[in-house]
Amino acid sequence: MSEFDVIECGFNIADETINFGSPICADGDHLFEAHTLATIKQSDANEELCGVNIQSCCKKNKVYYTIKKAIGIFSSLTCSELCFNTILEQNIDTFCVTPDSKFIFLCQRNGTVLYIDIEEPEIILTKNIVNNECLEETLFIQCFVEECTKNSLKFIMVMSRGSVYRLMYNTETNHTEICLLKEFGFKVRTAAIVFPHLLVDGEEMAVYNLETTDSINCDPLDLIKIFAYSKEMFIGLDSNGSLVRICARTLLYFYIKNETIFKDFIYIFFDVSEYSTRPYCLCVTHENNIQLYDSFPLFSELKFSLKINNNVKLICPDNVNEDPMYISIIEKKNAIQELRLQVIVETTPEVRLKKLLRRQQFDVAENFAKTHSLSNMEVLRAKAQVIVDKTSCSGEDIRNLLRILDSIDDMLFKLQSCIDTYKSCGNLDDVQKILSYGCNCSIKHNVEREASELHDMISDIMFRFDTFKLLQGFDESLDWSEFSNNDLINLLCKYLQKYDVDGAIILYNRLDKHTKLKLNKERIDVILNLLESLPSEVCQPFLYCFIPLSLSYMPTTLPLFVEYLKRKVCSIEQENFNEFPENAIKFIDSTLRLMKGECGSLNFQHQNTVHQEAMNDLANLIKALKTVDLLKNSYRIMVPLKEYLKGPKQLIQTLLGLELDDDVFDKLLRNFLRKYIIENELEPDTIFFEVIENNLKYEESYWSKVIPSILMNISSVEVQLNAAIAVIDVASVPWSPTIRKITRYCLQYQHESAEIIRREVENEPLYTILRKYFDNLQDVVTNGSWEIGQVVGRIIYCKEPTMINDIYQFCKTAEQKHMANMMLIEYFLDKRDYKAALEILDNNSEEKIIDCCESLIWTAKLSDEMGMLHNNEPYIEIISCLKRRLGNTHRVL
Repeated sequence: MSEFDVIECGFNIADETINFGSPICADGDHLFEAHTLATIKQSDANEELCGVNIQSCCKKNKVYYTIKKAIGIFSSLTCSELCFNTILEQNIDTFCVTPDSKFIFLCQRNGTVLYIDIEEPEIILTKNIVNNECLEETLFIQCFVEECTKNSLKFIMVMSRGSVYRLMYNTETNHTEICLLKEFGFKVRTAAIVFPHLLVDGEEMAVYNLETTDSINCDPLDLIKIFAYSKEMFIGLDSNGSLVRICARTLLYFYIKNETIFKDFIYIFFDVSEYSTRPYCLCVTHENNIQLYDSFPLFSELKFSLKINNNVKLICPDNVNEDPMYISIIEKKNAIQELRLQVIVETTPEVRLKKLLRRQQFDVAENFAKTHSLSNMEVLRAKAQVIVDKTSCSGEDIRNLLRILDSIDDMLFKLQSCIDTYKSCGNLDDVQKILSYGCNCSIKHNVEREASELHDMISDIMFRFDTFKLLQGFDESLDWSEFSNNDLINLLCKYLQKYDVDGAIILYNRLDKHTKLKLNKERIDVILNLLESLPSEVCQPFLYCFIPLSLSYMPTTLPLFVEYLKRKVCSIEQENFNEFPENAIKFIDSTLRLMKGECGSLNFQHQNTVHQEAMNDLANLIKALKTVDLLKNSYRIMVPLKEYLKGPKQLIQTLLGLELDDDVFDKLLRNFLRKYIIENELEPDTIFFEVIENNLKYEESYWSKVIPSILMNISSVEVQLNAAIAVIDVASVPWSPTIRKITRYCLQYQHESAEIIRREVENEPLYTILRKYFDNLQDVVTNGSWEIGQVVGRIIYCKEPTMINDIYQFCKTAEQKHMANMMLIEYFLDKRDYKAALEILDNNSEEKIIDCCESLIWTAKLSDEMGMLHNNEPYIEIISCLKRRLGNTHRVL
């Protein structure tokens, strides 16, 4: 069968409500309440048990209990831990503990008794008093310690059959003696002892003197429990719930007048003086009220009354100074579910008041506070807190709350209540009432910082609520519960995405303090990126509030707005190029006014200094727009902003590469470009020279239109002449009028570079000839000169009709002409055109003819000596002619 061997202990009193529900408090003004110390459960929770025999007592600050076969001992009255716990083989009817609390005497239902050392622990003595086979009914009614010395122990045992036994045990010799003291002859229900008198009651009532063995019998009183009332009297509780005093000598009895009917009680008396005692009476009424009386006459003063919802078993205390304890029997369908060891403790008025407030017993709490002279503020706070904690508050709740708050002096509590309640209000009017109340709370200068912060928070919420009311005119779907928790920046973005510019302007103009604190560069940048994707009619009105407010909230965001302006200007250029840059300049000007403020802002000036790089970028952008505007209006030149922003060199290159009328181009160079170059700290002559060099990479038909004007604007003679030389080097021959104009202009200077140009002018006709025979003049011309043999050979190879005349154009010296003559004569000889060869020969002076003849004859003679003359037939044919011409000159070889 299941036993009660599952014990839980060490509960924290502060967790009473969490573990076991609301704590049990005494009625009225009594400052007593019950706390659970431990729980005892059976091992098999499914087994239904009822009518279980429970015995318990306290001894020397220990708590003892037996339940069926289980016995347990807690080491202290707090029941925080067990020092002894075991399950016996038989059910336990009753027990008693030695005065030193080291040993326990157990009476089992089968008639066996045990004497156990608790501290070891071990069983010291086991004796069978009687053999009992009827294990369903209680055998031992009560047992008592009659004597306890170092060497001797005596125990008195009263059985339900009416027998009284004494067990004597010698601890030195281990001798045990059991003797039958009295056989009453009737069944006994209860017993008590006031040495030497033993009182029993059952079918009859009797008193037995343990010293004289005398006994007296009388009619029974149907007692269910008996305690010693004094040294000569007993007090008992009968089955009708009445208390009766019984004389230990005569069995005379006197009922105690009391209107209350009891079903259990414990009575202890202790000596106040030699002649008087003081009672301690703990009772349980039929309504399960535990009541404590500690005055005489009995029941004249009630110390407390505690209502218990379950049946209880009182635990007999060791002395009157111990807190009352009892076992609460938790039953379900008359079956025991759990046993709870509970203690009744006296608390302070403040603690009791708090517990009454937790139970929301406000009327009781108010009376309690008055009785114990406590401040009513705690009651008012608790009443208010009940409303504050509601998830939904009606208008009546709000009115009650405000009325209560009016009576409370605690400013911190009032403000916190307003903050905790506004979200649970059922309608907007109630929200406005509670927030207005919080805002109107007057905060003194010397209040604690937390109260001031709460007041600021309520003011911030009220500000947000007013914003919500304004926005409702534009957005009827807006809900306060969502709006109060919404991130306003996210809501702002939603308005902008829906093109609701009015809502966005109102919202950004009325950002609460909390939202402003959450603003950062990332969030500002998100809004700016969103604005770039919006139409101008949506974006522009919002910018009028967004830019100045953002810079006032976060001055350090100035570089973000500069970057935004740069991107926006590029976007304006793409969207409406025809009106660019006038539209962009107008946008920049209006935006700058917003950034600076109507009258100029010192803060803006400071940020201008701090973010110098960003402001320089903005200044460059403005300068670029104005420059692009100047080019457009003055020269009808449309320069893309992106091209301008690549740098001055790129712009100059672009402008100087444009095909413009000569007068427009000259005007651009004189009035704009030179000034622009100097403003950008560049050297005009160097820039012009580089431009000329770059342009020469293209077709002459292109650069010949722009280079002259550029060349004429070079101020350095040396640079100008070097540029002219570069032009001449790539100019096609014959030169165009433009090139000839350049050369004529350059020849006016007395400079070494001018001499190079002069030589080029002289060579220009020859370059024209060379162009006929060479695709690339650089292949043959080096520094204005060439190899005559290479040139003549190429001309002969090409066989142009003007070949002979072209060759002699290059012959400037006698040697060059002699080489040309020889190469032409040899060419015609190889072709067997002797006539042409001789014409070339004869078309010279006599001296040159002789030189040519001698050279030809020596060539023939050399061939003959080498045996190769027969292979040079042209020479054989012409030798006679050569000799004849030599003869005419009287020269002989």
